[in-house]
Amino acid sequence: MGLERGKPLAAEGWYGENQESLTNEGKTSEEIYSATGVWYLQNNDAWESWVPDDVAANVKAALAKE
Repeated sequence: MGLERGKPLAAEGWYGENQESLTNEGKTSEEIYSATGVWYLQNNDAWESWVPDDVAANVKAALAKE
């Protein structure tokens, strides 16, 4: 079970593209990292194979509230 090639880089790219604007909005580093994680989970499905089905369902339910 390995990381899907290029996917973590997508999150790094999103972080790099959005960090300055989110900082300017007053977001903390913790909030920016959290937003990056949410973005990754919402825009990539590779992670679903890394967790049990019930965990994936719970994550998807939480993401639907974001």
